[in-house]
Amino acid sequence: MALIFIPTLPIVLVIFLLIGWSVFTSDREREFDSQEWKEDEFNRAQMIDDIISEDILKGKTKNEVTDMLGSKEITYSDSIWVYDAGIIGGFPPEAEVWLEIEFSNNIVTNVTRGEVPF
Repeated sequence: MALIFIPTLPIVLVIFLLIGWSVFTSDREREFDSQEWKEDEFNRAQMIDDIISEDILKGKTKNEVTDMLGSKEITYSDSIWVYDAGIIGGFPPEAEVWLEIEFSNNIVTNVTRGEVPF
């Protein structure tokens, strides 16, 4: 009878590890922190909602945005900047997300969250 449990022990451990990883990597909304945004790409997705709901970037210039978020990562045009925010969800991952910033006359006019599900 003990032989039946020994081979299943690694499977049970892997299941518990995946569940634990999923819980600890789940998306908990965080307040925006400029330094953390620049240094920790894995937590960016959790700050996007705060950036949008609190209008943190609205009315800022391109230079101010660069100071707050770091250098733009993707530029679709001079008027649209995109910052990668990583992957949301635990296990399995749910989607890749990004922050899209629109400018008019060098001033932020719109900030949205982009998302592509897996």
